[in-house]
Amino acid sequence: MIESLLRHCTDAEIESNYVDTHGASVVGLAFTELLNFRLPPRLKNIGSIRLYRPDDDPPGWPALGGSLTRSIKWDLIAQQYDQRTQAPHLPGPGRTRPGRAHHLRLRLPASPDLRREIHSGLQVVENWNSANTVIHYGKDGALTGADKEHAETSMLTLHLLQSALVHVNTLLLQQALAEPEWAGRLTAEDRRALTALFWSNINLAVSLGAMRLR
Repeated sequence: MIESLLRHCTDAEIESNYVDTHGASVVGLAFTELLNFRLPPRLKNIGSIRLYRPDDDPPGWPALGGSLTRSIKWDLIAQQYDQRTQAPHLPGPGRTRPGRAHHLRLRLPASPDLRREIHSGLQVVENWNSANTVIHYGKDGALTGADKEHAETSMLTLHLLQSALVHVNTLLLQQALAEPEWAGRLTAEDRRALTALFWSNINLAVSLGAMRLR
């Protein structure tokens, strides 16, 4: 993922790379932050996230409602504090799971706009995944074959189809944007949302029929 962000071989300036729940890794968030990229995750379990209370007193934040759970076990933290805060160059369990929450994780529950942005970005990718299932037809897009060479050939063929489709879509977008009617209608925000990752223009009946004839 980081390799693709750094070397995407285009003139586009990449600011964010949206990931699903499984992509919200501490290591990924740390490295993309250092490289000046955002890695906003869509947390599937955000509705079940709970906040620990500082003590056993009745909660004084009525707006948080059911988001609060039990109080923090300060005695447990004191008991394990030394082994969790050892020097960075030393191995140990404290180095594998940093305790400081990433700022994007903290912003997600409080920012509906950020959650909508992440969802919209991921919808583009998920729609494109649907295209992969269609153009890589047979066995629901699963790689088949008795050996590694068959699977590799299938994947390379899919990459070729993807590249051809994106190339055709890019030419179609360029042709449409060259017309004065569209040039004056689209705002900067509209242009930012343009993508060549669409496949509604494919005539699947004709395409699959041609493949069978060959």
